[in-house]
Amino acid sequence: GQSALQGESLSMGGLNGLGGAQQKQQAWYSFLIIKEKQKWKAVFDMMINFMVAYNCVNITLSICFDVEPEGVQLLIDQYFVETIFGLDILFNFLMEFKDPETQQPVREFTLIAKNYIFSGSFTFDFLAIIPIKQILRDESTSSVNKILRMVRISRMLKLLDIARFNHSLKSFFENDSSQDKIMLQYVIMHSFKITRLFLAAIIITYFCGCLWYFVVFTYRDEGQVDEHNHLVSSPTFYYRFEMDKMSVEKKIIVSWYYSMTTLTTVGYGDYYPISNTEIFMAVCYMLCGVVFFSYIMSSVIEIINNQQKKMSLEDKTQGLRNWLIMLSRFTNKKPLKRSLYNRITHHFDYFWTYDRLAAIHQHADTLNELPKSMKRKLMTNYLFEDIFKNFKFFFKTSQDSNREQKFLYDVSYGFMPRYFDPLNDKEDEIIYDEEDEVPEMYFCLEGLVQIGYFFKSKQSTQNEFRGVKKFAQHFIICDHYVVNNMRCEFVYLCVQPVKCFALTKKFLLKNIFQKYPEMANEIKANSLMRYVKYLKKPINQEYNHDLIMKNKKSTYRQVFFEEKSASAKLPDARQPHLTTAGPALSQADNDGLKQMVFTHKKEGAAATAESDVQGKKKRVGTENMEDLMQKTKREARMNDLEMNTQLKQKMNGIRKEVENFNVNIDEFSMICDNELAKLYDNVEKVSQNIGQIQ
Repeated sequence: GQSALQGESLSMGGLNGLGGAQQKQQAWYSFLIIKEKQKWKAVFDMMINFMVAYNCVNITLSICFDVEPEGVQLLIDQYFVETIFGLDILFNFLMEFKDPETQQPVREFTLIAKNYIFSGSFTFDFLAIIPIKQILRDESTSSVNKILRMVRISRMLKLLDIARFNHSLKSFFENDSSQDKIMLQYVIMHSFKITRLFLAAIIITYFCGCLWYFVVFTYRDEGQVDEHNHLVSSPTFYYRFEMDKMSVEKKIIVSWYYSMTTLTTVGYGDYYPISNTEIFMAVCYMLCGVVFFSYIMSSVIEIINNQQKKMSLEDKTQGLRNWLIMLSRFTNKKPLKRSLYNRITHHFDYFWTYDRLAAIHQHADTLNELPKSMKRKLMTNYLFEDIFKNFKFFFKTSQDSNREQKFLYDVSYGFMPRYFDPLNDKEDEIIYDEEDEVPEMYFCLEGLVQIGYFFKSKQSTQNEFRGVKKFAQHFIICDHYVVNNMRCEFVYLCVQPVKCFALTKKFLLKNIFQKYPEMANEIKANSLMRYVKYLKKPINQEYNHDLIMKNKKSTYRQVFFEEKSASAKLPDARQPHLTTAGPALSQADNDGLKQMVFTHKKEGAAATAESDVQGKKKRVGTENMEDLMQKTKREARMNDLEMNTQLKQKMNGIRKEVENFNVNIDEFSMICDNELAKLYDNVEKVSQNIGQIQ
């Protein structure tokens, strides 16, 4: 099916003018395109973010506090950091991105370059790495270069980007889908949301402190003396708190501390503005601080509330417990077994966690307000896209026609999450047994299921499971039983935990198939063909083989037992030399063998009576007694040889008949298989013709 889809997509590409030539032209650089989910790129992005933070802090110190890097730090700033930034620009030209409309990855180089250039990031990144001072060799341009490099401060927002961090986090957990890892990822994500708020507060207050010092230092002489050098006002902030005598570290700490206390409107009073410019700037800080820290507090509270709702479904769980308590009224307050209680709670916990229709049912009014086309795309192309894509062979729809979209939209309302865990619950090992009623079919996304039968051998007293077919990851089971309303014919054994979505027989037969009879007939026919071809035929062949081997062993033991009993009752001189080698014997052959053994017994008894007569004659003492005894022995020996010969001939005849029977059976089974295969081909051709006619 995948090869057919690929062939169809290639043919459509040729019709659209793409063709194989363009694909070959794109192949030479396709391996250079960087995928979004590569772990090394996620690590590189984190390193870039820290480099941006390091670079912005140093530039801020250089501009505001006139601190220039020296020695090793200067080499790091001029060569290492700039080289990393240059590589980042190169990687951005090779980094695939998701189309905002389709959410599909775009790997074409021209589209990636256009997206990066016109997004605005390229302009700032390129201007920031231009060494204007080295190019113009002018000291006055150093401040211009610093201002251009300050543009990179905007990149520090990437440190606070939730989507970027979530993408990097998923790249580390993409191959691990266990429940514990998913919950760990969720906890880390919420912890980062809280941490980023504190990081935002630290970053903003730091830059506000640097800006405060820059303004205070620039206007340090405002209102100090007049034109005759007479003191006309009190000293400014810079001189009042003797910042001219402080070290650089002390200046940074005092400025940062003052901006923090002002933005949070705490105002301890140990540092305060003096000049008009300082007072105006402090007022602006307080107004912005009220808004900013109010937003931080509300965001923290919202994150904590969402975390509590996600980690514990307290409302639904409490309702389930109340319902179970109400059931005890009808059992004389007899408590429910703990094992059954745990199974019920685990079932609903999983159902509530993975029920994709929960939000749809809770906000049905919002969904109904959307146009029909949007509702269908929301359900089929977004909410259940993985199911309709991975199991397209079952639905047999391309979503091209309006009726097929309606069909998938109606089917999507029947999906219910199911989970089978044989490791923790032994009753989940057998999903369905032979002759069970099948109320649900399962679209399995993960897990391992074996399909076979129970077989009782002579060596064991219990039934042994013989697994014939094995399915793992993206498989469907019990579809034929549900759509064609049949009972289960085989045993479905859950080997590893299975995560799946179920469609009930009642939902399909009453709500879907009656509304779409043509699609229902096609689904029924295709399910039957897949069931017979991939399940029923190979499993029945394996079962018949086991049954033949068992009958062979049973027949051999029965014949061997009869021969041994008959030989034990005969005298040594009259034991027939029987052989039991050969193919399996039928019941008629066993009866013939018993009749021959009985005849042999009768003749042996007659020979014994004759020997008794000879003994009487010997007691009488006649002269010819020895001759008569020798003659009698010769006759008895001849009779034994003749009987052995007849028995051998009978056994050889039975073997030939059994061999002919086995050959005829094999020929007959081959003829039946060929006729059945022809019938399948004819049915498939008929279904294809019906599809073409439709």
